[in-house]
Amino acid sequence: ADNTRRFVDYFQRVAQSSTEKRFDYAPMRAAMDAERARESERPAAQEPELPQARPAHRVLQVHNSYLVTQDEHGLVIIDQHALHERVMFEALSARLAQGPLESQRLLTPATLSAPPAQVERLGDLAKVFERLGVEASPLGPDSIAIHAFPTFLFGRGVDPAEFIAGLLERAESEGFGAGEEEALHEALDMMACKAAVKAGDRMS
Repeated sequence: ADNTRRFVDYFQRVAQSSTEKRFDYAPMRAAMDAERARESERPAAQEPELPQARPAHRVLQVHNSYLVTQDEHGLVIIDQHALHERVMFEALSARLAQGPLESQRLLTPATLSAPPAQVERLGDLAKVFERLGVEASPLGPDSIAIHAFPTFLFGRGVDPAEFIAGLLERAESEGFGAGEEEALHEALDMMACKAAVKAGDRMS
């Protein structure tokens, strides 16, 4: 408990005083080494047979980018964007297993310019778009109209044109689209990334 308190105090000082998005690992490493030394000196009889997980009562946000807490093994430092992205990916995957995602129709189609090769890929991704709640069609040889977009992404403030442009670029560079499940995985990964909290977002 005393060691955890020192970690929390250290990160609070860093968060309040540092003007750069970095911190000095040396004090943290020294504290961890000291704790490991104390653990090795304890009699084996005092050790539980299995680690006992404890709920975290406090989570400290550092530099609006990392969450610091503890588990049964000790200190845990988590990238808040990576954590939220993983949670959203799992939630979206579970929701998609029940059927197509909810969609919201745009009053005025969103348009974006795209190379002809990407416009032609719309047909390859039609089934994926349908399951995601996306409705898009060619508007010409080098432009695309987006008529409907997932309600989930609207709620997270994701721009339809920006998202579809990024997805088409990813499909072109990584070559997915022939296998529907592979394309869905890539699309959900991108949805989760776009919708997740970012480094710099202050958490409540």
